[in-house]
Amino acid sequence: MATRTIYLGAGCFWGVQSSLDALEGVLATEVGYAGGQPRGVSYERVCRKDTGHAEVVRVEFDDERLPLPDLLENFLAMHDPTSERVGRYGGQYRSTVMADDPELRDAVRGYFGRVREAGRFGGRDRCRLTTLVEEPRNYTAAEERHQKYYEKHASEKKLACGVV
Repeated sequence: MATRTIYLGAGCFWGVQSSLDALEGVLATEVGYAGGQPRGVSYERVCRKDTGHAEVVRVEFDDERLPLPDLLENFLAMHDPTSERVGRYGGQYRSTVMADDPELRDAVRGYFGRVREAGRFGGRDRCRLTTLVEEPRNYTAAEERHQKYYEKHASEKKLACGVV
């Protein structure tokens, strides 16, 4: 088994975590904030939109059971990766893939290059895959109330993202 760690941002982290947890080969997930300043932010601080952090899911996966291209295909299907902002909240909900490992970041960039070359998302000349590939600067785990949110609230009929 080859365990790797990647951070995925595709909008509100509640739904992203739930979708990732359903994938065979995902070993563990944790929601948090990354990509901004300072370290150790809270949900309330990130929502003020002055930190530059994105809501992300830290994903540990077995890349023998879930190869990186398959994980990225699922990630792209979770949201609109051609939008500069996911949802109406902007940077906090940006489409991003983050990795500490430079080789993993290069592999993600290569994969996205092949997606563009194949003309997905509107044709080669119009492909606007806007997903950022970044380092997970200042990653901070989100508060316990946000971890596995959909599992904790499965009996609720309506789960509005961002409502605490």
